[in-house]
Amino acid sequence: MTVIKYLIILAISLMLSGCSFLSQLFIQNRSKTKSIFVTVTYKIPAADFAVKTNHMEYVQRICNPKQYREDERKKTLKITHRSDSTLSFFIPPSSTAKIESTANKAYVDHILQISYAGKHIPIKDFINAAKKHRFDYVYRID
Repeated sequence: MTVIKYLIILAISLMLSGCSFLSQLFIQNRSKTKSIFVTVTYKIPAADFAVKTNHMEYVQRICNPKQYREDERKKTLKITHRSDSTLSFFIPPSSTAKIESTANKAYVDHILQISYAGKHIPIKDFINAAKKHRFDYVYRID
């Protein structure tokens, strides 16, 4: 009986240790009239983050992550590669843009900093300033 109890505990522990969750990072441009130019500086090689650019999208409204995922009117952000570790794009007025989607907030290890309007914000400060929605983070630019 004791052996079965230990096996059950071990099985549950192994199942829970393999859990992961999807975490997405969003930027909202809350300005009604002007686009915001954003630069993301990565710590990972260009080949690794080049694949991510195919999934950088926005919706032309201010919304929470759940509404964003349900919205079928997503448009692709126009990306400008500036170096081996940096890319830039414009976020249109009154829009919500998804800039990263990883398991277990791995973007904290992928991104060095995010810059806009002359501000260079390290990723940890960026996350701390963002609003948390369960596993997702939404950074607001007014």
